[in-house]
Amino acid sequence: MGWVGKLFKKDRAMENDISGEDRLPLTLAVLPLKDAVLMEDAILPLVVSSSFSNTELVKRLHERDDYLVAVGLKRPNDVRLETWEQIYKVGCLAKITKISDLDNGETSIMIKGLRKVRIEEKVSDRPYLVVRISYLEDDLKVDKGVNAMAHSTRQVLNQLARLSYHNMESVLISLCKLKDPVLLLNTCTTTLPIPMEKKQAILEEDRLVSKYNMLYRALVDELDILELSSKITERAKDEINSAQREYYLRHQLKAIKKELGETNDIESEIEELRNEIKAKALPDEVKKDVKKALKRLSRMQ
Repeated sequence: MGWVGKLFKKDRAMENDISGEDRLPLTLAVLPLKDAVLMEDAILPLVVSSSFSNTELVKRLHERDDYLVAVGLKRPNDVRLETWEQIYKVGCLAKITKISDLDNGETSIMIKGLRKVRIEEKVSDRPYLVVRISYLEDDLKVDKGVNAMAHSTRQVLNQLARLSYHNMESVLISLCKLKDPVLLLNTCTTTLPIPMEKKQAILEEDRLVSKYNMLYRALVDELDILELSSKITERAKDEINSAQREYYLRHQLKAIKKELGETNDIESEIEELRNEIKAKALPDEVKKDVKKALKRLSRMQ
């Protein structure tokens, strides 16, 4: 059994939550997140990249029975920047709750957000980034305004589910059932595929009502895009169906005229008109317009 397999024997260690300010670490290794933002109390599944620093970090944490890391969103790749310069400086203290090997050699982990942190300074960056952190406290007071925003957010989630937003109907319906406004906000921000810069802004904001305003606007933007896309798709379908109906009716008309013996006479008349136009010295623009008209007439037969 490898180091990953042994981890699952340590269930008790995995379930021990950090409690009390005196037990909170002030120096932590950093696990950079690409295209993900972790909020407090939210759970996030990840596939750890095969880079040496990330793999080494997970192995070292396992060896020390230490499952706490600081996680932060990594800015888009820029080879000129080191990891320290790429990481947003507001992140989250996280606990790794599950680790498993994948068939392709990568590592899958599950992390849970514990506390919002500020990444203050770099301690070392070999073999992985280690930093000093401080802990941030948000104003999470739940009042009527927050409850109203939570209610409005659930309504938007229902609308997104109805429009099959990213095929996440079951996830959206489950989110609507969350009663705790704080958990609803944190889970939505972590789970839903809204733009990363908006997620990071929600994490950095320290007032709950402001966080909700930002989340609500982000979800409404997603809904507007989805509704517009749906209208465009329906309009395109209507145009295609109309063209198909016209094509079908035109061929039906041709078949009927053929049965009545009218087809050859009409087509021969059109052909005679074409020959007359060729014989006449008409201006090019006039010839072009007449040919278009005859072409339309021919299609109608």
